[in-house]
Amino acid sequence: MDINFKYKMNRLISYFITFLLVVYVSEFATGQEGNDYDSNKAFHISLTPYLNSNDIPINTEKTLRKIGRIIQQFPEISLQVKVHDSGYDFEKDSKLNKSEAKKRSEILAQNMYKFLVKIGVVESSLSVEGKGSEEPFLFNQKDAKTAFTLSESKYAYIKNARIILELKTQYADELMNLELELEAEKIPYWF
Repeated sequence: MDINFKYKMNRLISYFITFLLVVYVSEFATGQEGNDYDSNKAFHISLTPYLNSNDIPINTEKTLRKIGRIIQQFPEISLQVKVHDSGYDFEKDSKLNKSEAKKRSEILAQNMYKFLVKIGVVESSLSVEGKGSEEPFLFNQKDAKTAFTLSESKYAYIKNARIILELKTQYADELMNLELELEAEKIPYWF
């Protein structure tokens, strides 16, 4: 091989390695992971509760225990819990007014807060909110043009009763690690 070609290749490789080191050190020094990381990106996990209870359902409790273990691995993670009520009392077969639905969702939200703190989630990283029945379930959420809600049907009331967990990280590497953890635990999520 030509000695001049080897020299040029070695020089090109050393320039490339230097460039990578400069980029890495500048990102490390500024504490930023890169321009393409969206700090507003969050994992959304939807849980469907039992409709007429302030107690946390068993299947929801199991998922919360898994998420609690994951959150303990990531100290900078924040968890927001939004409890949506069905707005319907299936035992009495009657629609609830907005204040009753809001109160019922707030009680479940507080019970979830107490449960999460009990299993070791740090209080400062946790926020809960009872949304009532004011934000109905949106079908076809991925396409804003064709998204729709159903009103005044029992199926719509059932879909409205849900708990949304929003997990946020501060850095891109934590986001990737959290995604791997959620997939390992088989917890379905969407961004």
